[in-house]
Amino acid sequence: KPDEYRAQPGDMDLNTMYSTEYTDKLMQKVNAIKPTERRMIDAKFQAETTYRGDYRKWPGSKPPSMRAQSGYEPPVHLS
Repeated sequence: KPDEYRAQPGDMDLNTMYSTEYTDKLMQKVNAIKPTERRMIDAKFQAETTYRGDYRKWPGSKPPSMRAQSGYEPPVHLS
C-alpha cells in the first residue's frame, strides 16, 4: 500500500516573483510632445533620388537564347 499524502505543517507561500517584485506604481499621465513649427523654405523641391542621379546606363542587350533554334539534327560523322 502506497504512503498517504501528509500536508506539511504551516502556511504555503503562493505569491509569485512577478506579483512581489513588479508592484503597481502610481504615475502621472505623460502628455504628447508636439514638434515645434518649422518655417517653410522658398526653394524649389527637387524630387530626384541619389540612385537616379548616380546610376549609369551600361551598354548591352539581352543575351541570345541558349536553346537550339532548329529541331533535332543527327550527327553527321557517325554512319
